[in-house]
Amino acid sequence: NLAKTLGWAGKYDEAARLAQQTLALLGDGDSESHFLLGSFAAQAGRWEEAVEEYRAATTIDPGYLEAHLNLADAAIKAARPELRKEHLRAVLAIQPDDAQAWNVLGLLLDQQGESATALEHLDRAVQLAPADPRIRLNRALVLIHLARADEAQAELEEALRLDPAYAKAHSNLGLLLDKSGRSAEGVEHLRRALEIEPGYAEARA
Repeated sequence: NLAKTLGWAGKYDEAARLAQQTLALLGDGDSESHFLLGSFAAQAGRWEEAVEEYRAATTIDPGYLEAHLNLADAAIKAARPELRKEHLRAVLAIQPDDAQAWNVLGLLLDQQGESATALEHLDRAVQLAPADPRIRLNRALVLIHLARADEAQAELEEALRLDPAYAKAHSNLGLLLDKSGRSAEGVEHLRRALEIEPGYAEARA
Protein backbone atom coordinates (compact mmCIF):
# COMPACT_ATOMS: atom_id res chain seq x y z
CA ASN A 1 0.00 0.00 0.00
CA LEU A 2 0.97 3.68 -0.17
CA ALA A 3 2.20 3.82 3.45
CA LYS A 4 4.64 0.96 2.78
CA THR A 5 5.82 2.61 -0.45
CA LEU A 6 6.50 5.89 1.36
CA GLY A 7 8.31 4.01 4.10
CA TRP A 8 10.55 2.24 1.57
CA ALA A 9 11.29 5.66 0.07
CA GLY A 10 12.47 6.92 3.46
CA LYS A 11 9.49 9.25 3.95
CA TYR A 12 8.74 7.91 7.42
CA ASP A 13 6.66 10.80 8.74
CA GLU A 14 4.36 10.76 5.70
CA ALA A 15 4.11 6.98 5.88
CA ALA A 16 3.26 7.14 9.57
CA ARG A 17 0.52 9.71 8.96
CA LEU A 18 -1.09 7.41 6.40
CA ALA A 19 -0.88 4.42 8.75
CA GLN A 20 -2.46 6.49 11.52
CA GLN A 21 -5.27 7.49 9.16
CA THR A 22 -5.83 3.80 8.43
CA LEU A 23 -6.08 3.11 12.15
CA ALA A 24 -8.59 5.91 12.52
CA LEU A 25 -10.71 4.36 9.76
CA LEU A 26 -10.39 0.73 10.85
CA GLY A 27 -10.23 1.27 14.59
CA ASP A 28 -7.35 0.58 16.93
CA GLY A 29 -7.58 -3.16 16.41
CA ASP A 30 -5.66 -3.30 13.14
CA SER A 31 -2.41 -5.13 13.90
CA GLU A 32 -0.90 -4.45 10.47
CA SER A 33 -1.20 -0.66 10.90
CA HIS A 34 0.48 -0.85 14.32
CA PHE A 35 3.21 -3.01 12.80
CA LEU A 36 3.80 -0.45 10.05
CA LEU A 37 3.92 2.39 12.57
CA GLY A 38 6.47 0.40 14.57
CA SER A 39 8.55 -0.19 11.45
CA PHE A 40 8.50 3.48 10.47
CA ALA A 41 9.46 4.53 14.00
CA ALA A 42 12.32 2.00 14.03
CA GLN A 43 13.60 3.20 10.65
CA ALA A 44 13.61 6.74 12.05
CA GLY A 45 15.48 5.61 15.18
CA ARG A 46 12.55 6.23 17.56
CA TRP A 47 12.97 2.98 19.45
CA GLU A 48 10.56 3.50 22.36
CA GLU A 49 7.81 4.41 19.92
CA ALA A 50 8.66 1.37 17.82
CA VAL A 51 8.44 -0.88 20.87
CA GLU A 52 4.99 0.41 21.79
CA GLU A 53 3.61 0.00 18.28
CA TYR A 54 4.99 -3.53 17.91
CA ARG A 55 3.56 -4.37 21.33
CA ALA A 56 0.16 -3.14 20.18
CA ALA A 57 0.43 -5.37 17.09
CA THR A 58 1.32 -8.47 19.17
CA THR A 59 -1.42 -7.73 21.71
CA ILE A 60 -4.00 -7.65 18.92
CA ASP A 61 -2.48 -10.69 17.19
CA PRO A 62 -0.37 -12.83 19.57
CA GLY A 63 0.66 -15.04 16.65
CA TYR A 64 2.20 -12.19 14.64
CA LEU A 65 5.70 -13.65 14.32
CA GLU A 66 7.34 -10.75 12.47
CA ALA A 67 6.04 -8.26 15.03
CA HIS A 68 7.51 -10.32 17.89
CA LEU A 69 10.87 -10.52 16.09
CA ASN A 70 10.95 -6.80 15.33
CA LEU A 71 9.92 -5.97 18.89
CA ALA A 72 12.74 -8.13 20.25
CA ASP A 73 15.23 -6.18 18.11
CA ALA A 74 13.75 -2.78 19.02
CA ALA A 75 13.76 -3.67 22.72
CA ILE A 76 17.55 -3.94 22.71
CA LYS A 77 17.88 -0.51 21.09
CA ALA A 78 15.46 0.84 23.71
CA ALA A 79 17.52 -0.78 26.52
CA ARG A 80 14.68 -3.08 27.58
CA PRO A 81 16.26 -6.54 27.82
CA GLU A 82 13.35 -8.08 29.77
CA LEU A 83 10.97 -7.16 26.98
CA ARG A 84 13.38 -8.65 24.45
CA LYS A 85 13.45 -11.89 26.43
CA GLU A 86 9.65 -11.98 26.65
CA HIS A 87 9.18 -11.65 22.91
CA LEU A 88 11.94 -14.07 21.99
CA ARG A 89 10.05 -16.60 24.10
CA ALA A 90 6.93 -15.70 22.15
CA VAL A 91 8.86 -16.34 18.92
CA LEU A 92 9.83 -19.80 20.19
CA ALA A 93 6.24 -20.56 21.15
CA ILE A 94 5.20 -19.79 17.56
CA GLN A 95 8.29 -21.18 15.81
CA PRO A 96 10.15 -23.57 18.12
CA ASP A 97 12.80 -24.41 15.50
CA ASP A 98 14.18 -20.84 15.29
CA ALA A 99 17.87 -21.37 16.10
CA GLN A 100 18.66 -17.67 16.37
CA ALA A 101 15.88 -17.09 18.89
CA TRP A 102 17.30 -19.89 21.08
CA ASN A 103 20.78 -18.42 20.59
CA VAL A 104 19.92 -14.83 21.51
CA LEU A 105 17.68 -15.84 24.41
CA GLY A 106 20.53 -17.99 25.73
CA LEU A 107 22.88 -15.00 25.62
CA LEU A 108 20.36 -12.82 27.46
CA LEU A 109 19.94 -15.43 30.19
CA ASP A 110 23.72 -15.72 30.54
CA GLN A 111 24.06 -11.95 30.87
CA GLN A 112 21.53 -12.08 33.69
CA GLY A 113 23.52 -14.72 35.56
CA GLU A 114 21.38 -17.70 34.53
CA SER A 115 24.22 -19.55 32.82
CA ALA A 116 22.93 -23.09 33.41
CA THR A 117 19.59 -22.26 31.77
CA ALA A 118 21.42 -20.31 29.08
CA LEU A 119 23.43 -23.42 28.21
CA GLU A 120 20.22 -25.40 27.68
CA HIS A 121 19.10 -22.77 25.19
CA LEU A 122 22.46 -22.78 23.40
CA ASP A 123 22.41 -26.59 23.30
CA ARG A 124 19.08 -26.38 21.47
CA ALA A 125 20.44 -23.71 19.12
CA VAL A 126 23.41 -25.96 18.25
CA GLN A 127 21.06 -28.88 17.58
CA LEU A 128 19.08 -26.72 15.14
CA ALA A 129 22.08 -25.02 13.48
CA PRO A 130 25.19 -27.14 14.09
CA ALA A 131 27.19 -25.40 11.34
CA ASP A 132 26.73 -21.86 12.70
CA PRO A 133 30.08 -20.76 14.19
CA ARG A 134 28.49 -17.81 16.05
CA ILE A 135 26.26 -20.15 18.03
CA ARG A 136 29.27 -22.38 18.76
CA LEU A 137 31.17 -19.36 20.07
CA ASN A 138 28.26 -18.25 22.24
CA ARG A 139 27.94 -21.73 23.70
CA ALA A 140 31.68 -21.65 24.49
CA LEU A 141 31.30 -18.34 26.33
CA VAL A 142 28.54 -19.80 28.50
CA LEU A 143 30.68 -22.88 29.21
CA ILE A 144 33.50 -20.56 30.33
CA HIS A 145 31.12 -18.86 32.77
CA LEU A 146 30.24 -22.32 34.10
CA ALA A 147 33.97 -23.09 34.61
CA ARG A 148 33.90 -25.87 31.99
CA ALA A 149 37.05 -24.80 30.17
CA ASP A 150 37.79 -28.04 28.32
CA GLU A 151 34.34 -28.11 26.75
CA ALA A 152 34.60 -24.41 25.92
CA GLN A 153 37.91 -25.03 24.17
CA ALA A 154 36.39 -27.83 22.09
CA GLU A 155 33.49 -25.57 21.11
CA LEU A 156 35.82 -22.73 20.09
CA GLU A 157 37.90 -25.14 18.04
CA GLU A 158 34.72 -26.31 16.32
CA ALA A 159 33.76 -22.70 15.59
CA LEU A 160 37.15 -22.23 13.94
CA ARG A 161 36.81 -25.45 11.99
CA LEU A 162 33.54 -24.06 10.61
CA ASP A 163 35.04 -20.60 9.99
CA PRO A 164 38.86 -20.42 10.17
CA ALA A 165 38.72 -16.62 9.73
CA TYR A 166 36.45 -16.02 12.73
CA ALA A 167 38.49 -13.43 14.65
CA LYS A 168 36.33 -13.49 17.77
CA ALA A 169 36.74 -17.26 18.10
CA HIS A 170 40.52 -16.97 17.68
CA SER A 171 40.63 -14.24 20.32
CA ASN A 172 38.54 -16.13 22.87
CA LEU A 173 40.44 -19.36 22.28
CA GLY A 174 43.72 -17.46 22.69
CA LEU A 175 42.61 -15.98 26.00
CA LEU A 176 41.34 -19.35 27.23
CA LEU A 177 44.59 -21.12 26.32
CA ASP A 178 46.63 -18.38 27.98
CA LYS A 179 44.66 -18.73 31.21
CA SER A 180 45.17 -22.50 31.15
CA GLY A 181 48.94 -22.08 30.99
CA ARG A 182 49.34 -22.63 27.26
CA SER A 183 50.54 -19.10 26.56
CA ALA A 184 52.46 -19.80 23.35
CA GLU A 185 49.40 -21.37 21.70
CA GLY A 186 47.22 -18.60 23.07
CA VAL A 187 49.43 -15.89 21.59
CA GLU A 188 49.25 -17.53 18.18
CA HIS A 189 45.45 -17.35 18.19
CA LEU A 190 45.51 -13.74 19.41
CA ARG A 191 47.91 -12.87 16.60
CA ARG A 192 45.64 -14.61 14.13
CA ALA A 193 42.68 -12.58 15.37
CA LEU A 194 44.64 -9.37 14.76
CA GLU A 195 45.69 -10.52 11.30
CA ILE A 196 42.03 -11.04 10.41
CA GLU A 197 40.78 -7.88 12.13
CA PRO A 198 43.69 -5.50 12.86
CA GLY A 199 41.56 -3.32 15.14
CA TYR A 200 40.25 -6.18 17.26
CA ALA A 201 40.47 -4.75 20.79
CA GLU A 202 40.13 -7.98 22.80
CA ALA A 203 43.13 -9.51 21.04
CA ARG A 204 45.23 -6.44 21.86
CA ALA A 205 44.33 -6.42 25.55
